[in-house]
Amino acid sequence: MPYIGLKNPYFGPLESDGKDGAVYGTPIKLGGAVAANMTVTTASGEFYSDDALTENVSEFVSALIAMELSDLDDEPCVVVLHATKGEDGELRYNVNDVYPFGGIGYYKRIMKDGKVSFKAFFYPKCKAAPVDDKGQTKSNSVTFQTSTVNFTVYAPASGDWKMTQTFDNEADALAWVLKKYGADNPPQEPGGSGEEASV
Repeated sequence: MPYIGLKNPYFGPLESDGKDGAVYGTPIKLGGAVAANMTVTTASGEFYSDDALTENVSEFVSALIAMELSDLDDEPCVVVLHATKGEDGELRYNVNDVYPFGGIGYYKRIMKDGKVSFKAFFYPKCKAAPVDDKGQTKSNSVTFQTSTVNFTVYAPASGDWKMTQTFDNEADALAWVLKKYGADNPPQEPGGSGEEASV
């Protein structure tokens, strides 16, 4: 089925990770979603006997989500990249910063047999890597620049490293993502104070 849209990427700091589920701090929207590309790393092994392959094992090790955003505001940098924001508004990144684990959620708009639906994704335990920066001088054509944050996906204590569910409408997909962080845990919007993202 073709994907024709991507919206509302969130990150919620992981406060505890247990076999019965995880507990998160206040989730924050990372920014405007441009792309989310996930690749999986597996450990595999093969066993041969009688000159033939008799066993083949392939197990999840980790995954990488390349989250491309329209911009990365100060608030997500503080939460996701452990940057320190001074009273003057300056952000500081220290070599000793320890990036926190957190859960990532977002949803895609999909089309199948002429019907639109929304597939939500949630990764319970992720950690960001330092973010590259890029820029380009102004020329005779406009080139838009984006920010990409690479997240490593780990297997949580429950073993469920990825969750998805498909909905008929966008509001339900967003509600499912936000509920993963806790029913009484309203999200923080960059530059705002706790209002939910629009669908």
